Amino acid sequence: MLLPKQKNPFSKLLNFFNDPSAGSPTETLLRLLVPLNDQVCPNSPL
Repeated sequence: MLLPKQKNPFSKLLNFFNDPSAGSPTETLLRLLVPLNDQVCPNSPL
């Protein structure tokens, strides 16, 4: 008799954060940071 494979209770949460269709984590972070940088950069002296 085989025991049913136990699922990690956090697997769905981890899959949400590690969704391959969403691109790499770095790409996701860049998407979040770029709009913020667009607002901050014009105020910095060039």
